[in-house]
Amino acid sequence: MNDERPVRIDTLDSLREHLQWAIELEHATLPPYLTTLYSLDPERNPAAVELVSGVFVEEMLHLALAANLLNAVGGTPRLDMPEMLPPHPRKLPHSDLELSLVAFGPEALEMFLRLEQPAAPGAPPEDEGYETIGQRRRRRVGR
Repeated sequence: MNDERPVRIDTLDSLREHLQWAIELEHATLPPYLTTLYSLDPERNPAAVELVSGVFVEEMLHLALAANLLNAVGGTPRLDMPEMLPPHPRKLPHSDLELSLVAFGPEALEMFLRLEQPAAPGAPPEDEGYETIGQRRRRRVGR
């Protein structure tokens, strides 16, 4: 028997709270990707620059989408909170995954692979303590 209850977002306040968490999560990914991007020489490794730059832009888009959704449901995105700018290394918000500011190389690639790892098929969404962004993005709304 499975004791796990599905994650529920069944009130407007809960939806607003989780959208703010999504903003915080996406914001936390930006410094590591940007640090890695700035460590690359575009002349020597244009493919890596293009790839890391593309992921950085996608994370910015995810942040903007979460902020727009929060606005749409009457919330106010908060990006200027001191706790959104902790020193690195730091934990990904609502997770134990550590984020560091490192140059492009094996350490950065390992961190990004852990960060972006999709949730296993059929894995329940996690409210907090998720291991990857994939678990967070699989949230069930109102179920």
